[in-house]
Amino acid sequence: MDRFLGWSGIYVRQEDSSKYNENWDLNKELWSPAKGDNRVMGSSVLWRTVDKGKPVSFPPVPWAMDVAGSYSATVGTWNWEFSRNDINQIDDAEMIRDHFFRAIFGSFYNSKKNKENANLTLEWVSSLIGKRESRRLVGDYILTFNDEKNRIDFPDAVVRESRVVDVHYQQNLIDPSKPDFLSEANYYDAHEYYVPYRCFYSKNIKNLFMAGRCLSCSHVGLGGPRNQNTTGQMGVAVGYAASLCSKYKTNPRGIYLAHIGELKDLIKGRK
Repeated sequence: MDRFLGWSGIYVRQEDSSKYNENWDLNKELWSPAKGDNRVMGSSVLWRTVDKGKPVSFPPVPWAMDVAGSYSATVGTWNWEFSRNDINQIDDAEMIRDHFFRAIFGSFYNSKKNKENANLTLEWVSSLIGKRESRRLVGDYILTFNDEKNRIDFPDAVVRESRVVDVHYQQNLIDPSKPDFLSEANYYDAHEYYVPYRCFYSKNIKNLFMAGRCLSCSHVGLGGPRNQNTTGQMGVAVGYAASLCSKYKTNPRGIYLAHIGELKDLIKGRK
């Protein structure tokens, strides 16, 4: 049996997971492509430099230049991001990291050609990639961008968020002259929106909870609740729901059907 254990939860072959290819016709969401594809929001490797107060040399890195090209940089923030239609953010994680290492070292080498950067040296380069989107499991409800846009107040809402919805894309899709490791974001201010409990348990494995980026949602829908504040709330909701499953000898769906009011009270601190 094919198994995966990690940030995204537990995946087994019987579990229903989103296959991407979400074109406009599927959910009619803003930013959805006319033709479906496998593109997702990419992973990042962050890095920074420091001024040492005196000139610091940096050696040539010929092994990095095929990725960095002529691009020059002295810091890498959130928009240092890599995704491609033929890349899997889980299976190809090490390749993504190594691609970033070439981008980082090559871009910094280029920056050292500028005398203004003579005193800079690499201070920190992350050894891990930060994922934004990988595997999404399917629950009794699939949250979409339209739910966030319309601020649907679900009767089983257990998570509330007020950040903007932002969905990332690679810059070179718009401008082929841009390097493939830089992204941009589309933003939509939905003010405040909600995530229902039904997004946090599997529709076809009766005892499987999921909380975090693996929640039941669409690609564009993930642009809202994928941050730490929201996923932390998911963990609280699932934790309380699991305690109620034990209390009432039921499964996650049973909590929705018979005990959702008690769950919401627990989350709000009423019990």
